[in-house]
Amino acid sequence: MKKRLFRLLSAALTAVAGMAAVSVQAAPGRYGEAELTETLPEKNIVTEIAFFTEDIVNVRHYVAGTEIDKRDLVVTLRKQDVSVNRTDDDAAVTLSSGAVTVTYDKQTGCVAFFDPSGRQMIAERSAAALTAVKDGPFDSYRVGQTFKLENGERLYGLGQLQNGNWNQRGKTYNYMIEGNTSVWIPYVHSSKGYAIFWDNAAPTTYKDNAAGMSFESAAGYGVDYFYLGGSSSDGQEATRNMRWLTGQVPMIPLWAYGFFQSKERYESADETMGVVKRYRELNVPLDCVVQDWQYWGTNSWWNAMEFRNPKFKNYQQMIDSVHAMDAHLLISVWANFGPQTAPYKYFKEHNQLMKQGDNIMTDTYPSNEGVAIYDAYSEDARNNYWRFFYDGVVSKGVDAYWMDSSEPDHYQGGEAMEETFDFVTGMGCTWRSVRNAFPLVHVGGVYDHHRAETSLSGKRCMILTRSGYAGLQRYGANTWSGDVTASWQTLSNQIAAALSYSVCGNPNWNSDIGAFFNGDLKGPGNDEYNELYARWFQFATFCPMMRSHGAGTDKAIYVWGKQGTPFYDNEERYIRMRYALLPYIYSTAWSVHSDGSSFMNPMQLMFPGDAATELLKDQYMFGNSLLVAPVLKYKAANRSVYLPAGHRWTDFWTGEQTDGGQKVTKETELQTLPLYVRAGSILPYALPAQTAKTANWDTLQIRIYPGADATFTLYEDEGDSYRYEQGQYSTITFTWDDASGSITVGARDGSFAGMKDKRIFDIVVVDGNTGAGDGLSPRIHKRIEYDGTAQTVTVNTAETMPAEYAPWPEPADDGTSLYTFTAKDWMTGDEGRVSQRNISYDETANTITLKASGAQNAALQLKTALSGRYYIMNDQHYLCVRAKGVSAAAEDHHLWFLAGQHVGTIPATRTVTLPSSDGGDPADAEVLVIWDTADLIYKGNIIYFNLSGSFITCFGLTPDAGRQVVVSDINHYTEAGLEAITTGIKDIAYTRDGNNASTVYDLQGRMVNGTPGRGVYIRNGKKFVIR
Repeated sequence: MKKRLFRLLSAALTAVAGMAAVSVQAAPGRYGEAELTETLPEKNIVTEIAFFTEDIVNVRHYVAGTEIDKRDLVVTLRKQDVSVNRTDDDAAVTLSSGAVTVTYDKQTGCVAFFDPSGRQMIAERSAAALTAVKDGPFDSYRVGQTFKLENGERLYGLGQLQNGNWNQRGKTYNYMIEGNTSVWIPYVHSSKGYAIFWDNAAPTTYKDNAAGMSFESAAGYGVDYFYLGGSSSDGQEATRNMRWLTGQVPMIPLWAYGFFQSKERYESADETMGVVKRYRELNVPLDCVVQDWQYWGTNSWWNAMEFRNPKFKNYQQMIDSVHAMDAHLLISVWANFGPQTAPYKYFKEHNQLMKQGDNIMTDTYPSNEGVAIYDAYSEDARNNYWRFFYDGVVSKGVDAYWMDSSEPDHYQGGEAMEETFDFVTGMGCTWRSVRNAFPLVHVGGVYDHHRAETSLSGKRCMILTRSGYAGLQRYGANTWSGDVTASWQTLSNQIAAALSYSVCGNPNWNSDIGAFFNGDLKGPGNDEYNELYARWFQFATFCPMMRSHGAGTDKAIYVWGKQGTPFYDNEERYIRMRYALLPYIYSTAWSVHSDGSSFMNPMQLMFPGDAATELLKDQYMFGNSLLVAPVLKYKAANRSVYLPAGHRWTDFWTGEQTDGGQKVTKETELQTLPLYVRAGSILPYALPAQTAKTANWDTLQIRIYPGADATFTLYEDEGDSYRYEQGQYSTITFTWDDASGSITVGARDGSFAGMKDKRIFDIVVVDGNTGAGDGLSPRIHKRIEYDGTAQTVTVNTAETMPAEYAPWPEPADDGTSLYTFTAKDWMTGDEGRVSQRNISYDETANTITLKASGAQNAALQLKTALSGRYYIMNDQHYLCVRAKGVSAAAEDHHLWFLAGQHVGTIPATRTVTLPSSDGGDPADAEVLVIWDTADLIYKGNIIYFNLSGSFITCFGLTPDAGRQVVVSDINHYTEAGLEAITTGIKDIAYTRDGNNASTVYDLQGRMVNGTPGRGVYIRNGKKFVIR
């Protein structure tokens, strides 16, 4: 055996060197063109080897003379013309494309694969196992192949598994059939870089043990698999080849990367509308609400594809209302039908319902209701499935399709299941032979019809599916992890499940945030579940789709409390962070589409040269830049994170840089997800938005994480059409030169309808002082006014300037007003500091009295219900609080939130003790606490008090010992206004001009003739400011 292996290796090396090799052309074979067709006489097995590309090789073993047809539902790539050299000797035939060398052993019929250096990557251990069987009414074979692997080699993939396994060496999975929470894909990705795709959709067994790694399928014409070449230095190359072989990923709508709110189930159209309305009232971003099952009525009308439920009689109002609130509607649709429905009757008449023998098989969900599964393999059935769905639901204006139970639910086992598998599908083959491809043809049918529907030509197809298979990525469908049950182990398992699925070529994955079933944790209100949901929510922020869903209990943000409570604030924080990251996420989506990259990337494949990443399954890379390490334990105070070698890493929250090649311990208070950015990254960060549609990317902060050169391509298009396929999109490439500290914004490439010609790019070089955290940086290093032409600027990190934005329009007659102090507008800023019970109001005097003690414990916040009610002008940058009974030391008073922005912990700039107006006790004098906020928040001409975090404005005063605090004013002043207030005149009015004013005096008491200009004046005994 060793001598034979040596001869084969020698033959491979000879072919690589080009010695005694002749060019060979592909010739027709029984199952397609091939560069080699050889027969092993002793076993009567024919082998065909076909180079689809220079590094994608198809191997086919079958019994000579077989008449069984090949049913290929997965592979879309046609064989390419590849330059292949052939070398023959007594032992073997060697084929080489330069990228891959393949040997065929003439005595054993075994095939082996080598890389360009002559290193053996994988080899068949023995000849193909082909056992004649009956497949329903047809002759077939049980087909198997065993492979020989290296010791220490690791295998990833096999689809979505819920057991937490990442390395599939030493594992056995018997008779793999698509299920609710398991998506089986017979694909393994080696740590050596290559991959094997076993092209058989029948129930399949995978084994890896001392005898080797093997696949065995229940039915097939023969063994059929693809070797996908890879690279030890590029762990993702084989996945890109899988996409090339089975289809590239289309762009889905921009809004689909926003936040989805769902529940099993909203029971009326009014309830569904109310969810969006509530999010809008709370000013929390939301892009899609989800309508789950039974809008069709009772189970006999299961999946009727029409709104028969009386509680949805106003379905059109629901759809229109959701759209009017700038949101979208995702709606549930299934692969089975109740016996009263029109689709059921059509499919029954045309023999397009799955049968067990002569009877329609009804062992599906819901049980015992006569519900049956349609034959998705029939082209006519797929055509009519769409016709019913379009006429009854899609044409009403829904935006996306939730294809539930797409595996589909099938509750039989043993002989009953096998009898149903004998059903002859519309393809002319048994269900058994193509069983695991059901979700592929089912989802593909809806996608293809959407694309063909003229009325939908301006809308990208958006599909959520519970199951998938190899090739599903070509439909852009998002697969979710099924009906999992809440636990910390389940959360941990989701990471391995997502990464295993992603390496198989399917990049779009998500899970029910907080799990579908609450299980022993009971759901919201249980302390442990509350924390689990918070941590799951953080993880979901860095998944391709961010969707809250679950059975029975509502999990919308308002269930978790209100602003200022920990679980509400956690959810709001990460939703807003998701929208800030949309330019990065959408640009990554373009890279997924155009370059074959992925959203969720295993550490091992991103850093193949770092042995310490080999078994990591609890952290991953989101795109190329963000290292995500979810918190996976209850009450975890910290967690360990491995930072790969060869890079420096920046803590996203603090800006602190750390060398790679080591583990670090990150503290994990409730709202902190360990998140690190690779040095040499450029991260575009967007201004706050309520939806992806209303987001304003005309101005972006461009965060640079120094320590290495960096390149990032910002991709933009219309957001929801397929015109990008005709080249209607734009890209802007940012290049950072770390040595010179300069950034080049390249010339814009391309255009699309609605594109903004001029942009603002605010450059922020992230360090411990600037650009860290999830909020917009209040200071920037450079502003680039971009007009589409290339610009290069050098950044001096020692120099910063205030960030000045105008995210909101000029004030209109929309109910907003210039802020003025009203005592009742303010409430406790923290129940732990001062209870609302210890706050009273004197509405006549317009004062607030607080009974509080301790540093910063006289805490007040502007009520969040007033979001959008007030604005101030941009030069009112002095926040002033006038109060009695407080410390005169500026450092004793802290500001935490201002105009919707979290500003940190900011001590007051200064205080002024104001003289008593009646000459009373000096100890009773008021203290004016002043914060100069000019550099704290982004601002334009108008600054609106919109809630974009946990608070609008929140601060804490420190009381004098033993005294009540009486607040008589909380206001924003210009420099002139601040000067005026310290002169002893308490009331200051603001106006936009001086027209129609009564007698006006300047501050020296001189009467002003004519219309006064901008400035501070006295009128009717009060100071007022003209803008």
